[in-house]
Amino acid sequence: MTSSGPDLMSFEVSDPKDLEAMRVIFNASLADMATKGEMKPVSPEDQMRWWMEPYPSKRAWMVEELGNDDPVGFIVLTDRVGFETPMFAIAPTYRGKGYARWFVQEYINLAKGALAGEQLQSNEIICRLNREAGWEIIETRRENADRVIDYLYHPGSSRQNVIIYHRLRGE
Repeated sequence: MTSSGPDLMSFEVSDPKDLEAMRVIFNASLADMATKGEMKPVSPEDQMRWWMEPYPSKRAWMVEELGNDDPVGFIVLTDRVGFETPMFAIAPTYRGKGYARWFVQEYINLAKGALAGEQLQSNEIICRLNREAGWEIIETRRENADRVIDYLYHPGSSRQNVIIYHRLRGE
């Protein structure tokens, strides 16, 4: 379990009830996550099958407010061999509380190294948060007048961890 903010904590997904909570939050968030076109809700069976697939490997965390067992959202990091791709979603009842910045920083902290991601330019809030967190736009594609997708790179926190390691060893 990690705790990186005044009111939120993340813990690794470890039981089917967590996967069901992820499925419900994911399906409630489809409109916000659709960089690949329209997404339709996925059945519990299909989502469980996706989760159990050995490749690509995935690591997931549920996020809760301290002292509250109700899931705020989730984070998934998918291994892409040499980098990871993040995904997060916040439950509708917890949106608008300023938690997205925490989620972005948390998945950067949890990543094993570099990250690759995507953002819709029309989602001004996530674009601002990604820019503040150090994401770099490496390519932009215009699908039509309303859909412009930025492809992103982030070095992850591994560089900072190496710097801290060497400073600690030098003392």
